[in-house]
Amino acid sequence: MDNDPVVPLKESKEMVDAFKACGGDARLTIYPDAGHNAWTQTYNNKELHD
Repeated sequence: MDNDPVVPLKESKEMVDAFKACGGDARLTIYPDAGHNAWTQTYNNKELHD
């Protein structure tokens, strides 16, 4: 995600900040080598699922 050619990390951080500013509960996890394919590591992360 840190090297995402589609969505710059700065924009992801801004989106999370905006969501929180509206009262939302969001967490941004950065996978330095994931590129645009952050969902594979995210869905394999057991902390994501309650």
